[in-house]
Amino acid sequence: MNGGQSHTTPASESEPTPESSNEAESRKPAVTDESPDWDLIGAVAASEHRAAVLERLAESPATPSTIAEATGLDLSHVSGTLGDLRERGAVTLLVPEERRKGRLYDATDAGELVADRVADVGGV
Repeated sequence: MNGGQSHTTPASESEPTPESSNEAESRKPAVTDESPDWDLIGAVAASEHRAAVLERLAESPATPSTIAEATGLDLSHVSGTLGDLRERGAVTLLVPEERRKGRLYDATDAGELVADRVADVGGV
């Protein structure tokens, strides 16, 4: 499973190992129609900002300023909401983390399912 690369086990299993957020995002459990993440659905449904940002990204990838224009939210709110949704596994950054301008985000498969569910249950 490690692609033929040598892997050494850390001396202590409890020591955290650094990882990029893209690696962390890819290991989050998949949300399927059969096993929806109700915690994530509830979190998105309870926040107008989360719902609006995720709904916009479910349409197509976008930059924070494009999302702000489409949703009417302040850019600072969009940026904070994107960070929150990334941590929850609903959104991913499509460009390198180091890029400061032209940061393009997209809804993950889980995020698209959550956006659909939130629309069904009638969020905030």
